[in-house]
Amino acid sequence: MRIWLYRQLVEMGHNCMVVAPSLIPVKAGDWIKTDRRDAVMLAKLHRAGEMTAAWVPDAAHEAVRDLVRARATAMRVLGKARQHLQGFLLRHGRIYPGKKGWTVAYRRWLTTVRFQHSARQIVFQHYVDAEADAEARVEKLTGPIADLLPSWF
Repeated sequence: MRIWLYRQLVEMGHNCMVVAPSLIPVKAGDWIKTDRRDAVMLAKLHRAGEMTAAWVPDAAHEAVRDLVRARATAMRVLGKARQHLQGFLLRHGRIYPGKKGWTVAYRRWLTTVRFQHSARQIVFQHYVDAEADAEARVEKLTGPIADLLPSWF
């Protein structure tokens, strides 16, 4: 059941329980599957108190989850942006002489990279800007998560 549907049912005054299918007890050999049989079985199990309800996150929990999901997406975008830039540099034989990428020294080296053809310089700058924008988005999402953490637990 979708969380929004659960919330609507509760707001309408209905008593609602969410149960994970893996937590529903079943008899051995009971393999005939119909909606009517399932409904009767679920009603009997509920009446007997045999079902364990799953915890349904409230709106605040869902909001924080959305924020964390957005940051995870931004991290994937950042990784792809870095991969595109490094692939472009590798295709054109520009290899960073240092040991580790994406450090202050690496970024300083990126500012020294130049291409003779203006089209390549434009593409290079596009990849550098895309990486910087992606990193800024990650930072914009990391800050609010860090701010919410102390009050979360």
